[in-house]
Formats: sequence, structure tokens, C-alpha cells
Amino acid sequence: MFLGEFINWVTGKYVHTLTIKVGNDKTATNQYPAKEQTSIRFSCSAPVELHLQPSIKSSRHLPPCPVTGDKAQPVNFQTLKPNGIPDELVVTATISGYNHKYLKEAGAHISTKIWPKISKSLALLLVEEATITPDTISVFNHPSNKVLMEIEKGSGYFFVDSAKKEIVKIDYREKKRQIQLVPVSDGSLTVTVYDLCVDVLDPPMATIYVSGVGSIELTVMDKVEVGNDLRAKVRVLDVHDEPLLASFFPLMGLKVTPESNIISVRYVFPPLELIPKNITLIVGSLFQMPMYAVGLTEHETPFTFGSAIPPLTFVWSVNNKDVVKLQNVLYKSGVEVQDESNFATQLVAMEPGQVTVRLEVTPQRGSKAQVLNNVLLSDELQIQVKLFVMGFLVFEKLAVINPSLCDGKILMTPNTEAVVKTNRDGSAKMTYTILPSDEGLAVVNVSDGGLLTTGSANGQAALHITAQEEFGTSQTLVLLIKVKPVSYLMINSDTTLKTNGGILKEVPVGTTLHFTVSYHDNVGEQYDLVRVEYGTENNTLIMKATKVGQTILKVIVNPVRQLKLESNVDFLTNVQSRAKRMAVFVTIDGENDVIGKNCITQVSEAMYTPEHIPFKCYLEMTSVVPNMEVSDFFQVAPDFDSKSGKFGCLVSIPKSNLPSQQISSFETTITLSAVVPAQEGQPEVRAAAQKFQFLPAFYVHNSEIHLSNLHPLSSVRVSTVPKLFDQIEAVVSDSNILEALAPEFDTQSGHVSLYPIRLLETAAVWEREKLDVFVELICKKTGHVVKLPVFIRLIGQKPDHIGRLKFF
Repeated sequence: MFLGEFINWVTGKYVHTLTIKVGNDKTATNQYPAKEQTSIRFSCSAPVELHLQPSIKSSRHLPPCPVTGDKAQPVNFQTLKPNGIPDELVVTATISGYNHKYLKEAGAHISTKIWPKISKSLALLLVEEATITPDTISVFNHPSNKVLMEIEKGSGYFFVDSAKKEIVKIDYREKKRQIQLVPVSDGSLTVTVYDLCVDVLDPPMATIYVSGVGSIELTVMDKVEVGNDLRAKVRVLDVHDEPLLASFFPLMGLKVTPESNIISVRYVFPPLELIPKNITLIVGSLFQMPMYAVGLTEHETPFTFGSAIPPLTFVWSVNNKDVVKLQNVLYKSGVEVQDESNFATQLVAMEPGQVTVRLEVTPQRGSKAQVLNNVLLSDELQIQVKLFVMGFLVFEKLAVINPSLCDGKILMTPNTEAVVKTNRDGSAKMTYTILPSDEGLAVVNVSDGGLLTTGSANGQAALHITAQEEFGTSQTLVLLIKVKPVSYLMINSDTTLKTNGGILKEVPVGTTLHFTVSYHDNVGEQYDLVRVEYGTENNTLIMKATKVGQTILKVIVNPVRQLKLESNVDFLTNVQSRAKRMAVFVTIDGENDVIGKNCITQVSEAMYTPEHIPFKCYLEMTSVVPNMEVSDFFQVAPDFDSKSGKFGCLVSIPKSNLPSQQISSFETTITLSAVVPAQEGQPEVRAAAQKFQFLPAFYVHNSEIHLSNLHPLSSVRVSTVPKLFDQIEAVVSDSNILEALAPEFDTQSGHVSLYPIRLLETAAVWEREKLDVFVELICKKTGHVVKLPVFIRLIGQKPDHIGRLKFF
């Protein structure tokens, strides 16, 4: 028997392999002895780069976390224990030298220091565990029923798992963090949500019951006085005695039918109830709040630096003067306090809202060390202004502020749009619903944001508006929407002409008149939502009398007959360094700018912007990729450029959450189209679509380049589309030290090019005290530029042949 055999050989310039063999020798009774061997490879090169990567425990049946990147073999672990507070965290690891103990044991005679130090940082987001809202729900079994569940908190990357797909069809909407449920058959199931990027012992679960109507509870008094009203309460329960949501009632066809004609039934909405019942407020009352500057310690009081000589300058400011205003203690006396030594002010709340108060303190020139290094001192304070009276929150009554109402109704024309705005927008959660009608004809639709859209049919509908306040109280409002065609229009002058006496019978020469155009239905009610194409304001025209005589003013609304897109570029790119917006001009009826002599100059000077643009713009991708939409790369909107006086489609680059490496190799064509929607008197008009190549920003795998006189060559890996391979070049900052070689194409990946960078063997490398050099990767087509620092390490002494004079 032999214990072992060691074999050591070199397989590369700095890589070694150690092999150990263990087994028995050959004997007369054992002609075929067992033998085993194992090998280990080790490298003797110096470290040049450090990788940081979070270690996330995940099950094999779940997809990986999409933001952790490529998995490398870890050689060292560090455990982080968050303190339970959601926040952002940056972890930095640094290698500054070798462990002296191991160098001594190995008998190595090298320096323990590593220069330059090798560092790497990793940004971590500390989040709370994900939750599902609601965690229990009873769904009415109807093919048109759709229920949403919200996933809150967590990392944002989830996998939704359900074992019984024959009961509910589940669709997870990743961008909105919503789970859409569509019932299929009766039953119950549990939905589990797995957070792909956070280790969670107990993932959140939700229980879903799907059934029809099990029972109906009607609660009502059995006696009522003749002529009085009586309220009846209806609850619909499923087969598990769980209450079904009131939003399911229209799907059930729920109706209350009296068995006799001695009573009449009508649906009512719960009234607005304020708790407490009695609150006393003073009209126009304000809340005053004193504010003053303080130092970092208890000894730095306002009086310390408020009486400094020379005086300090205090500049107070707010970012929203509609919410609060600043005033000094002498404001009633009409004295305006100067900024010098103004260390205190008063804050007066004007309206509910959120505001930022900022203070900047600057010392005077030549002051003797009043402020360290004479720097600008500044601080900010976030203040939320609410109305409180004796501990009770007071809020405004729900009201519509746009469009204007006439006896509680909105008048609209067919095939138009209007946005409903209330006084509670931004302060409460708003819900808009069109109530079902007996006629069954939908004349108007409403979106979540309150956008009303009418069709081609005439009629009326009821709009139900709900404002859910943050403290739990709800307000409701019901408006009548009438959809009718325009019967006639009127034009009136709004300009008042004043004279010393008498009556004007003619318009004086040189007078400018301001006209307003109004639209009316067949009974004379005025529309508030009709748009006029021309004029510095909506529904306005301007006429100026230039000569003596008479004229006739006629107003005609002309339909658009032709659209055309014009652009001098053939590609779109998401490179952030380029202009983030690009305009594609739109020609309307053969005119690509405002009509009229010298109109462009006047429009540019007035910075005129029309309130209505007659067309809409759309973007589409020819390639269909899961979890990737054209809105991830570009957004488009109709636009009017007041400087050039031209209409166009404005394409902008939003902030994308998609991985840069994934986008860099994405190939597609983007189509831009412009459409005038059809409405009364205006047929649909489409411009010929224009196609653009999508040239994405390239992705550089390296964050820096490391070279040495022993390893003078290193390659930069760049991911991009094949159309940009010959457009990207590497440029070195100092050609006396670095050289960029011809790029090489990686045939295995299909989208990666290698750009070799070589350290030149010149005297300049050894003679300079500091080597501050870099490499720029430049795409000539898109203008994308990435700058990589180059770290050079010189090992040993300068060779004799470098810098030696040669004689011929």
C-alpha cells in the first residue's frame, strides 16, 4: 500500500495544478488494485478586481431574482442584519493588502500592501416583507367579473403561484403590482406570492372563495307612516355566508321589487356624514407658526448669531406661496425687515397642502471666522398644512371645479373628451363610475382619472364620484351627463369701449376687439367643452379695425382633411446623453406651420400654446417581447413648438427600469403614427406611418481597466446590436502610453465585441509620477460615450532597453 503520490505541473503562465493520487500497490492476490485521484487548480497572480453579489436563497421551482446579475463563485461571505427600517444602503468592500500570517507561513518575500486598493460597492434596498390586500375575498362567479388584489411592499419582483387554476384565472400585472382574478368555477383556493429578491420564511398568502349567491338579507322596518321614507339595507352572502362586495351587484341583476303598489322603491346613496356633528370655526382664521434658526449645540442660540457684528444674512424662502406665506413681526406696522440678522420669521398657513421652507445663511466678505471656511449654510424643513379644530380634521365639501356645471349637469357633444377635476384631487382617493341605466345604452365612458369620453350616440347618463379621504371618511357626488349635438353658435365682443359721453355707432379706427365664441344646444344651454382652433385663448378671436368701412365676421370650424409626418432622422435611441426629446413635425392640410404673414414671430414672442391639438400620436414596436413595451423606451405626445410655429409628435425618453444589458442587444423597429379621431363633422384622418430603427445604448461589462508591465493587454467587453458594431470605437486619452487595437467580434454570444487595450512599452510609462489615463468608447451614430478609468501597475525595475540611445 502507498499513502499518496503528489504531481505538480504548470498548465498556464501563472496557473498551477496539484494532483493527489491514493491507492494500493499491485500484489499477487490483487492484480487490479483500486486507485483514486483528485486535483486542485490555483493561481499565483495578483488580484485585480473584486465582485460583490447578494446571496439570495431561492427554491429551484422559482425563477431567479432578475436584478442580481451573473452568479460568480463566492470566496468570502459577510452577513448583514437590517434593523427593521426600510432604507437604502451601500455596502463597500476593499482589499488593501495580504495577510502577513499566510505570507510568512508560505515563505513569500513580497509586500503585504496592494496599491492601488481594490474596492467595489453594492447598493442595497432594505424593504419590508410583501403583503397581499385583501388577504381574504369572496368573488361572485360571473364571466364578466374581474377583481384586483394589491401586492404591497417587498422588492417588486414576485412570482404568483396558485394550485387550482381551474377555479380562478390569475393574471399578475407586474408594473402595477396587481393580481387580477377572473372566476371560472365555484370553489376555494389559496394564492401564494413569492418575493424573488428577498428571503422570506413565510410568504404572504390570500384565500379566495368563488361562488354564486347563497342568500340575501333584507333588513327593513315593517311599519312606516304614510308619506315618509324608509331605508332598507340589503346584504348578499355567498354559500360560505361571506358578504359579497356591492360592486358585484350590477352583475347579479339585483333589483328590489315591491309586491304591491302601496310603496315605491328608489335607490339612494349614503349621505355625507361629518363627525363630530358640531364644529365652530372662525371665518378666515389662520394658524401662525414662529420659525427661527438654531445652531448645532445648545450654546449656539438664535441670539448668539442674530446679534453678530458684522451681521449674517438670513434668506427665507418657500416653494409654494399658495400654501403658506412668510411674514415678520413688524408686518402690521408696514416695516419690511431686511435679510441681515433676520434669524426669525412667522409662517402663516393659507391653504391645505405640503410645502418646503428653506433658510440660507451667508457671512459677509471679510468677516473674521464667523462661519467655518465662510461657506453657505442652508437647511430645509418639510411642513404639511392641514386644518385642525379642537382635534378634529376639517375638509372641504366635494365639488366639481372643471368643467363648469349648469344645474348639476355637464353638457357634452358626441365624440369628445373632457377631464373632470374636483377640489379634492390630490388630497383624497378619487373614484369615478358611470351608473347603469334602464336603457342599457352607454353614451359616455369614464376612466380611473376622470376622463369622460362620449361616443356617437345621443343620450344621458349619471356619473358617480366618490372621494375617499385619508382618515376614512367618504364623500359622494352624482352628476348628470347630457350628450347632445351643437345646434348653433354665438359670437360676442368682450371689449369695453369707454367714451366721455354719447353712444358709439361705429368701431373707431385702430381699435382691437376681443371676441368670444360660444356653442349652444337646441334649448340654448351653453357647452363648456367645445374647442376653438385659433386665438391666444380658448374660444377667442381677435379683430382689429384698420380702415374706415364695414365688414362681416364669419366663424367656421373646418375639419382636418390631410395629415403628414416629416422627419430628417431614420432611427430612435435611448441614449440619455443625447437630447431627451425629439420632434417629428406634422403637416395639417399641407401647412406645416401657423398660417399668416409674420404669425411665427408673434407666436414665438407670446410663447403661444394652443389648448387643443386636433391629432394624437402613437408608437408601436414590430417585435413582441414579454415584459417589454414601447413605453419602456419612449413616450409620445402631440405638441406645438411656439418657436417654429409647427405642430409635431414629441418623442421623449422616460426613466426605464429594464436592465441596461438586456436593452443593449434588443433589435426592433418602432412605428410612429398620427391620427385625427372621428367626431361629428370630422372624419378620421390618418397620416402615413413612419418607421424608425431602434438603436439602443451599448452596454459595457467592465467598470474599469487594469494593466501592468507583466499583463500589458486587457479587453473591454461591449454588448450592442450588430448594426452598431462598426460605429463604436475605442479612443485612448494618451497615445504615448496606451494603444487601442482593432476590435474583435465574439461569435459565440452574437452581440458582444471585444476592444483590446494595450500598455505600450515606452519610457513615458516609467518616468511619469502619476498615470491618470482613461479610455472612451464612442458610438458615432448615436453619440453614446462611456469613459473607463485605466489603472496601471508597474512591477519591478525599468528594463534597460527602454530609453536606451541607438546609433547608426
